[in-house]
Amino acid sequence: MEGLPAWQFQKPNDGKAKFQITNHGGLFISADQKKLWYQGGHFYNAAGWNESLYHVDKPDIPEWQLWELDLTNHLQKPNGWLDVTNGVAGHENVNRTFAGASVSVPGIGKSFWIGGASTPRTSRTTPIDRFETTSQMLIFDETRREISSSNYSGSWSDSGDYGYYHGKLLHLPIGSGAGYLLSLMSLAAPAYESWVDPDGDGGSREDIVPPVTNVSWKTIPLYDLQQERWITQETSYFEEELPEPRTRFCAALFHNELNCTWDLWVHGGQRPTEDETATTAIYVLSMPSFTWKRVVPLFPELNELRSHTCHAVGDQLLIVGGYPTGQTVLRETSIDDQYIKVLRIGDSLTWTDTYQPETTYQTPDDVQRAATGQEPFYPWADDRLREAFECKQPPDPHPPPLPVAAIAGGVVGGVFGVFVVFVALWVLRRHRRAKKAHGAAKLEGNDPRSPLYGQPEAIKDGNLQPAATVVQTRASPARDTPDDGSGQREHELEGSTPDEHVAMRQRSI
Repeated sequence: MEGLPAWQFQKPNDGKAKFQITNHGGLFISADQKKLWYQGGHFYNAAGWNESLYHVDKPDIPEWQLWELDLTNHLQKPNGWLDVTNGVAGHENVNRTFAGASVSVPGIGKSFWIGGASTPRTSRTTPIDRFETTSQMLIFDETRREISSSNYSGSWSDSGDYGYYHGKLLHLPIGSGAGYLLSLMSLAAPAYESWVDPDGDGGSREDIVPPVTNVSWKTIPLYDLQQERWITQETSYFEEELPEPRTRFCAALFHNELNCTWDLWVHGGQRPTEDETATTAIYVLSMPSFTWKRVVPLFPELNELRSHTCHAVGDQLLIVGGYPTGQTVLRETSIDDQYIKVLRIGDSLTWTDTYQPETTYQTPDDVQRAATGQEPFYPWADDRLREAFECKQPPDPHPPPLPVAAIAGGVVGGVFGVFVVFVALWVLRRHRRAKKAHGAAKLEGNDPRSPLYGQPEAIKDGNLQPAATVVQTRASPARDTPDDGSGQREHELEGSTPDEHVAMRQRSI
């Protein structure tokens, strides 16, 4: 099947459209999947763009907005999108943020947006040279038409209030309830503490080092949708298997129904460094073992994308959009004419020109070997998460026939049972004749119970030694430290202050 859109909108070019084009906002989808909502992001400010009809001067930047697109009636409305902000309760309390992460959970009719940052281009009132991260989690309830705010504690909940931006938020539909949200954020800084924007008017880029650090994926934040609280689960990995820091990547969840595993695939992105080079390796987080595995497809240069999206379709990873990595995109930069790329997942990873919708995902062998067992190497974050991952196979709709011996035994047992009942009735009749008073017999006892169901013991392979030593303090966030000669890197979950900072370039974001 060719990967071509059935229909698509073009940005209006008449200068009269109300819909505001922002960068790195969040997209929500309704429970019936007939409507889209868009919010957040910042109004782009760069040479070339500033000369376009989409540019908005700072005094004209509006307050937070929610835009709605009816997918069933998109051709009958001007430009498709409608501003529905005033019909949403609580909208006046929301501030627009840039580069957060969003996801929708259709089963409960709610959408979520975590983290993000305030920049000179998110509001008309923000300073022209300041940058500030947030730790908020916006919750949009489509049934009540209400938006509220909660707190996103992130990876470093014990290290003070940190704000996070650039990353992904995914829905993990496990357990008997609505499931969990899983977040992979890229960058963090002390929340609500502003610093000079390197691309603003407050100074030269060389003189400014913002207090931003990379977020390690050694721990994974998960949000229990039923309990409405965040927890963190530690991961394990072989040496050099932990994903390197990256921004503007894509991620998708695959479910292997045969062995009850969930595999999170992370693709593309760029390093949060000055030159913003591409990352080419693909990483898989296999759950419930929470083990990272690095995989390399043929033609790894095809992975050099950023700001794209990933989608799990059968045994294929569909990669939509994206553009080359690097600080800037020149006017003459060519656009990839392959609208959708298809990565076929198996024991080897291959690129194809078409995709097949009726395929079944199976975890590659090397990922299965790394993720031995059905439990994480480190303790579960809590019992609810463990129970949610329990593998409950459905009953066999076509059970095997009983063997002949069992059938014969059943027949003999049935005949003997009839004889016993006949004798019992004869004794009871004689007993009633002998006594005038009638009594009722009560059979006491317990129903037979099967052994309590539990997870199998984790298969702790002798070669699977997580390349991490946990050093727990409560001072400040995690950081990665170099090898100490033993082939392992130290894992400081709440260690000392990071000695490397990431100088962000807002122009390229």
